[in-house]
Amino acid sequence: MESLTANLVGKSRREWLNGREHIVAPLTLIVPGVLNGSKGALHYPADEIAKNHEVWNGTPIVVYHPKDADGNHVSASSPGVVAKQGIGVVRKTVANGKLVAEGWFDAERTKQVDNRVWEALNAGKPMELSTGLFTDNIAAPSGSHYNGREYKYTARNYRPDHLAILPDQI
Repeated sequence: MESLTANLVGKSRREWLNGREHIVAPLTLIVPGVLNGSKGALHYPADEIAKNHEVWNGTPIVVYHPKDADGNHVSASSPGVVAKQGIGVVRKTVANGKLVAEGWFDAERTKQVDNRVWEALNAGKPMELSTGLFTDNIAAPSGSHYNGREYKYTARNYRPDHLAILPDQI
């Protein structure tokens, strides 16, 4: 699974979903370019970001990337992860040169799991995000560059697993 940092930005609003209060905030999930993730610098082309962007709808939002008892990264669909770390879902994804969406943060769960996220959402303060996704990494020709940044692989066929909020990490 690839981890990729993005940003929670902009003004939030309040909505109700399934009888529960949510804070809805704009998210920037992926921008085209060479981005550093858990598998190093990968090229994320705009055409791939736009392809099947709607598969991100319903992706769970968790505080930090999920790990097992031994500290190994696991899927957000692993037993107990959403119950322990889940605070919302990604909705209304749009590819407009980059991948953007709305984060629907369950108000009570967010306060309960990590009050710092709740406070940042209410104050409109940006927070770091990291996408947890699976990619097919295709070898690039030797010496490949995009906007002056070298990369060895192009990330293709994105399969989202979760969106991690990183309240105290960059």
